[in-house]
Amino acid sequence: MPGIIADTCIWVQSLRDANSAEARELSTLIDLEHIVVPGIIISEILCGARDRGTFNLLLERFRPFSYLEPTMATWTEAGKIGFELRKKGEGVTYERHSDSVALFGAWPVPVYY
Repeated sequence: MPGIIADTCIWVQSLRDANSAEARELSTLIDLEHIVVPGIIISEILCGARDRGTFNLLLERFRPFSYLEPTMATWTEAGKIGFELRKKGEGVTYERHSDSVALFGAWPVPVYY
C-alpha cells in the first residue's frame, strides 16, 4: 500500500490553523490521495476532541483514507526499539515509542513530520 503517514503533530497543526504550511501540505497530499492513516494517529486525534460533536466530525474526516494496520513485524520492531532505548537508560513513553517506530523505519511507508 503506497502512501504517506501524516504524523499527529501535522494533523493537529492543520486543524488548529487551516492556513499553516502544514495544512497546505497535508491538503496537497490528501488531494493526491497519498495519505494513509494508522490507528494510532486516529486514536491520538480523537482523544483530543473537545466534545462528542467534534469527535464525530473528526472520525468522519478520517473515513475516506486508507487504513494502515501495523503488522507483527512493525510491533516487533517497535518493541525492539523501546527495549534498546530502555537499556540505554532513556525513558520510553507510549508517544515516544510510537514516534521511534516511525523514525526508525518500522512503518512500511514514509512519515511526514
